[in-house]
Amino acid sequence: MKNLASFGVYAGDMLLPKAGDMSRWSVIACDQFTSQMTYWEELAQFVGDAPSALKLILPEAYLDLADADVRIARVNDTMHDYVAGDVFKTLADSFVYVQRDSVSGIRHGLVCTVDLECYDPQGKGLIRPTEGTVASRVPPRMKIRKNACVELSHVMLLCDDKNMAIFRALEEATKNDAPIYDFDVSMGGGHLKGFVVDSRDKKAVLEKAFLEAAQEAATRNGEGAPFLVVGDGNHSLAAAKAHWENVKAAGAGEDHPARYAMVEIVSIHDPSIIFEPIHRVIFDTNQEKLTEQLIHAAKMRGFGAKVSACAVCGEDEISIPMIYDGQQQYFVCENPFDRWAIHILQELLDDIDGLNVDYIHGDDTLRDLCQNDTSVGFFLPPTDKDTFFHIIATQGVMPRKTFSIGHAHQKRYYTEAREIV
Repeated sequence: MKNLASFGVYAGDMLLPKAGDMSRWSVIACDQFTSQMTYWEELAQFVGDAPSALKLILPEAYLDLADADVRIARVNDTMHDYVAGDVFKTLADSFVYVQRDSVSGIRHGLVCTVDLECYDPQGKGLIRPTEGTVASRVPPRMKIRKNACVELSHVMLLCDDKNMAIFRALEEATKNDAPIYDFDVSMGGGHLKGFVVDSRDKKAVLEKAFLEAAQEAATRNGEGAPFLVVGDGNHSLAAAKAHWENVKAAGAGEDHPARYAMVEIVSIHDPSIIFEPIHRVIFDTNQEKLTEQLIHAAKMRGFGAKVSACAVCGEDEISIPMIYDGQQQYFVCENPFDRWAIHILQELLDDIDGLNVDYIHGDDTLRDLCQNDTSVGFFLPPTDKDTFFHIIATQGVMPRKTFSIGHAHQKRYYTEAREIV
């Protein structure tokens, strides 16, 4: 008989600060504002000497600095100081139901732990990635986790809860409860409220709604489709998995806390979840040269391609808008084996050596970059929530940098922590 554990989902011993200003404690995910050092400097000034999750993470903006290793060691030391210094209180064997209010509305989430034995970065497990990983981004995260005694997580798993049944059940179960936190998050990120789910009755309500939502999704998508996929923080979860494999190889028992990783589960159908495509721009080229290379790469893969002035294409064609020198045309793939546009385009770009490719958020930004004759841009389509899980099931992991969930200020804030040693 199925239960939450059969999906790799568990409660955990969640840590929260015993006292202090939660607005100074809770901070944005480390992989945001990577080119805006002033954001992190202003945040550090706001936090000051107060206990803060900021002192337990290394923002990626600092990864390439010469003192990155010193910063990592300081993070690990601070973790031990916070645990030994009695900064935390423990919510034993608990879930946390989260309501995050931002510009896109209230996002409903379930903070829990997942069994890393159920997660496969290659896309074969119960819990699957949605995008390919960039190999260089995993080792820095592993370096932090290797000597960490606690974890904070910005990993968001998407579930295919079309009717929001899980979160309607949680809202009903906690409607008379006082929140465990309720505060405005820092740097204009909105508001955060959380409720503990620790009683047997509330866990039973959660499990019932979860199983019903999973069954409904399986009926729609087929039994082979996953119910949980990684929406954000894929590299962090991959690092946690790699760390667990190392700990396990060193002789750790099956119940070692590093076997589990803390995540927040949200429904892909939550109205506040806004998917934005990540476009491609190729610099230091021209349209004629690049399209010749793409057409040749398509031919080598066994299908045809051409450039068209209009978007209309045949039944067995995919049309991808492209922009060059301020003019829009379409790159059309003929009979591309029923693949999604992003799969086709990224594979063709990967086949061409020496391209200077960047990944761009926003239609207007892409247009601005392609007003000259040395840059060619491709507009990728928005993600369809109703077919998202079907695509993952039938076409596998999407290429790196396929989509983004909302803007930087809407990303997950580190709030709960958890011991992993």
